[in-house]
Parts: sequence; C-alpha cells; structure tokens
Amino acid sequence: MFVIARYPEVAKSGGWSSLPHELFESSDAFFAKHGLSAVAWPYRHWMAGLGYGFHSEMPALYSMSFIGRGLLLKMLRTVFDLDSGFRTVAPGLQKLWEAVARDLDIRLNHPVTAVRRRAKGQGWTIHVTSNGQTETFDRLITTVSHPRMLEVLDPSEAERAVYGRIRFNPYVTTVFRARGLGLPC
Repeated sequence: MFVIARYPEVAKSGGWSSLPHELFESSDAFFAKHGLSAVAWPYRHWMAGLGYGFHSEMPALYSMSFIGRGLLLKMLRTVFDLDSGFRTVAPGLQKLWEAVARDLDIRLNHPVTAVRRRAKGQGWTIHVTSNGQTETFDRLITTVSHPRMLEVLDPSEAERAVYGRIRFNPYVTTVFRARGLGLPC
C-alpha cells in the first residue's frame, strides 16, 4: 500500500491531468512493475464486475482511486466469510424493483419502434409507438440500448454525435460463496 500513499493526489478532486505518466499505464503493468500483482489481484474481479473494465486495459489511477485500506479489509473479510459490511437486499432485488415500480406505469415486453419528441412550452410532448400503438407522454424512461436507440429516436445532430461516441464493453458479474469444492481461494 506504500505505492498508493506515494500518490495522494489520486484521491483528490479536480482532475488527474497533472498526475505522473506512469499512473496512466494499465493497472496490470503498473502493479507488476511495483511487485504488487498479488495485492491487486482481488481488485481485478471487483473492478470488472462493477463495470470499470479489465486491469489489462484500465489505467492504474482508476484502480488506485478505488483501492484503499478500508476497502481491502472489507473485501478480505468477505473472502474469509467474516462480517464484511457488504450487504444484499434481504428480500431480493426482484422485491426491491417491484417496490420502486409500484406507483409507476411500467410496461414490459413493449418493443418501442418510434419515439418522436416535440417541444411544448418548457417541456416536451413525447409520442411513443410500441406494439403498433402510439401514446403521448410528457416524460419517458426507456431501456433501449445504444445501437437500437438511434433507430427509434428522432435524434438531433448533437444527440447523434453523442451516441456515435458511446462504446459498450460486455461484462458479466458473478459472485457466489461455496464450501467444500476443494479449490484454492
């Protein structure tokens, strides 16, 4: 952890443009160079699982801003089945999302084929076509992914430019605890 202490500016706000160039190396290369691959190993899975990316691609400064002595202790306590402070939603995520959606008009299995927006005073009138029917809303939350969004949305040039710069990296998060498998940790 002495290497992390050597770069306290990583934890400060205000941008990272003035940080030493070595912090922009991949996390794998940086930690290997400092003989910390074994210490950084537990973070590889957490960082990928949380969507930050893979250590072979992610700059070391991202890992270092994430890594801290407190988090390392929590993760080790989790690995060794101690009271770690990491929690799950007791009734399960399904029940959580059902509670969030209870007072909302949620529509599942409604493939959106068109979204047309028109300015109306300070807001918008939004016409959404789905399952062959068009309905009008003043607000819309959709889970249409990036490539498909440009097909259904009436994008402005600015929106088209933003969507054109978005990149997706598929990842899968799997966390489980098992006993008696005879595998090393």
